[in-house]
Amino acid sequence: MSEMRYKDYLARIDFDQRDNIFVGRVLGLRDAISFHGTDVNELKTDFANAMEHYLAVCAKRGVEPERPYSGKLSLRISPVTHAAAARAAEAAGTSINQWVAHALEIASAHSSELRGPTAYHNGEQSRRPQMSLPMRRSKHSTKSKQEQKATKAPLARGLTSKSARRTRSLG
Repeated sequence: MSEMRYKDYLARIDFDQRDNIFVGRVLGLRDAISFHGTDVNELKTDFANAMEHYLAVCAKRGVEPERPYSGKLSLRISPVTHAAAARAAEAAGTSINQWVAHALEIASAHSSELRGPTAYHNGEQSRRPQMSLPMRRSKHSTKSKQEQKATKAPLARGLTSKSARRTRSLG
């Protein structure tokens, strides 16, 4: 599987060996939009044409092209994972809902290639927040031992000290 972008839209690209063509499907739209090509240039051209046509149809109908999401997500996880997440949320000083939401934000920011830079909320376009990911520190850190100890606890929970402060302030 590969990906391709056109404007702010992302498509998943697969190769169909039977028909010897590349097939793309645009992600996150209200409708299923697919396109194909025998080579990369043809695929890019068909992607652009398909999106321009779809965007024109959406504008004519007065609807947003992106699939709306409610913000509610029901998960089924193992009891062990649930308990671990609850302990991590408690250790971070936040609710499990806030902790899971933050973890999903970090994961989706990490795979930023899988999302467009804009979102639609109540019909208005807005910028999606860019999240910084935890970065590994050099062994030769310029922080004092006391500063390193202060940031070690949040980092052990998988949070940067900045995101840990932000998470605690939400609670």
